[in-house]
Amino acid sequence: MKTKKSILVFLIVLALGALSPTYTKAMSEEMRWFHQLSRALYERDAKKLNALVEPGVKIPEIRENSPIGGLSTLPSTHKNTVILIGNFKDCMGDNPSDCGDRIAFIWEVSVKNNKISKIKVISDVANPHMNELIVTKEYKEKFNKEILVPMHFPFKMTHVNGKVTDKKIFLQYQNKEIAGVLEIQAEPTAGEIILPKSNMYKPVSLKKGYRGFIGETQKGCELIFLSDNMQYSVKLLGDHKKYNPSKKELIKVVNWMLYPKEPRGMYYEENSDKKFKDADSYYRSLDKKEYVEFKNAKLNIREKTNFENVNTILARAAQYGLVTIHDADVHPKRQVYVYISVSQEGEKRIAIFDAETGYQI
Repeated sequence: MKTKKSILVFLIVLALGALSPTYTKAMSEEMRWFHQLSRALYERDAKKLNALVEPGVKIPEIRENSPIGGLSTLPSTHKNTVILIGNFKDCMGDNPSDCGDRIAFIWEVSVKNNKISKIKVISDVANPHMNELIVTKEYKEKFNKEILVPMHFPFKMTHVNGKVTDKKIFLQYQNKEIAGVLEIQAEPTAGEIILPKSNMYKPVSLKKGYRGFIGETQKGCELIFLSDNMQYSVKLLGDHKKYNPSKKELIKVVNWMLYPKEPRGMYYEENSDKKFKDADSYYRSLDKKEYVEFKNAKLNIREKTNFENVNTILARAAQYGLVTIHDADVHPKRQVYVYISVSQEGEKRIAIFDAETGYQI
C-alpha cells in the first residue's frame, strides 16, 4: 500500500512539479491559508472551512468518515496554486503499528486575495463503505454483536452513513444520482417479530431457512426478519421516477445478507507461492447463488491466475461489452479465479473469487 502511494506521489510531482522548480518554496501569505485549511480538514469543521473560501466556492465532499491522518502539498504549474493530498488513517487495533495510511483525495487548490478561490477535484479515492465498517465496529465493541450487512446492492453506492443510538444501529446506503436508498435498522428483540401497526405485511421465505414479513411503504418496500436475537428492518426506497424499488430486488438484498460476509476494506496480499485447486474444481464447489454458467453459453471462461492478469482475460470477452477493472486493495500477484459466461442472447455473468479466502472481489 505504501509503495503504491509513493509511486502515485512521485508521478504527480513528475507531471505537475518538474517544470516549475521555483514553486518548491513556500508561498508566504498564501500558504497561511493552506495551513488553516489543513487544520479545518483535520477537525472536519464546516464553519472554519467556509470561512476560508470566497463566496460561491464549495468545499468538495469527503464521502468517508475515517479520520484524516495526514495532509501534504505538491507544487502546481499554476500561479498561487498547490496540489493538496489528504490521507485517511486506518487502525485495525490499539497498537500504533496496526495503523496505515491510504490516499483520501487529491485537490488542486488556488488562492486569491488571501481566500481560497478555486478547488478542483483531481481524484476522489474515498470508500463510502468504510463508514459502514466504522458504525458496525462501534456496535460490536459496545454489545459484542456482529451486524448483518448487504453484500448485494440494487444500484451503485455513492454514499453510506450510519449511527448507533442506544441499542439500535442504523445504516443507510444511497445513490444520490438516481435517488435510490437502502436502509437497515437492527435492534435486540425478545424473540418475536414486531410489525408496524395498520400495515399489511405478508410472510416471505428467505434463504437458509429464514422467514420474514414484507410490505409496502410510502416510498418503496420493507422486509422485516429475525437473526441472532436481532430484529432487522430493511427498506428499499426511491422516488419512483429515477428509481423504482421492487419487492423482488429487496428480497435479493436480504438473501445476500444471510450469506458469509466479505470484510470491507480488506487488503489482499501476495500469495503466488501458495497452491490452490484448479479453476474447474473450484467452479464445481461453488454455490449456484454465487455463480453459475449459462446453459448452451456461447462463451465460458474458467481460469485461475494472478490478479494482474484479470484485465487480459476480460479483454478476450471485450466484444460482449465487458469492461476492465481496477482494485487498489489487491496485490498484482494475488491468485484469483476468473469466471465469465455469455448466453446466446448476449447476457453476461462475471465473477472473480480470491483463491485463498473464497471472497468475491
